[in-house]
Amino acid sequence: MFAFVQGEAMEQAIISQAPQLEKLIATTAHEKMPWYHGKINRQEGERRLYSGVQPDGKFLVRDREELGSFALSVMYGKTVYHYQILQDKSGKLSMPEGTKFDTIWQLVEYLKMKHDGIVTVLGEACVNGKTAETTNFNDF
Repeated sequence: MFAFVQGEAMEQAIISQAPQLEKLIATTAHEKMPWYHGKINRQEGERRLYSGVQPDGKFLVRDREELGSFALSVMYGKTVYHYQILQDKSGKLSMPEGTKFDTIWQLVEYLKMKHDGIVTVLGEACVNGKTAETTNFNDF
């Protein structure tokens, strides 16, 4: 049998779940970003980066074939460089030997300011057409 919670008890139940909900939102926010391309392989990432203008710093983030891991692909000097985004045992994300972050989104924002082991700072996003059409920032 289900117990229904009302009033102050309901409010307390929601508040008690807030940290878990915030973490879930933060760790999946990258999926709504135009630079996130999901499950594409290295060659498709290169094809997308070479499509259109090719400024230094043009980038995308994609899922790697290894389940639960990500790659950053960056254009520099008309060449695409690929970097594995590392995740340590505590779940922190970083570039090899780089500063650690809780989320992909935080890592990308940081790499827009400091190159931290990659060829250049991140610049223009290589926009995932499907994501760009459906992104609603009110979803956050």
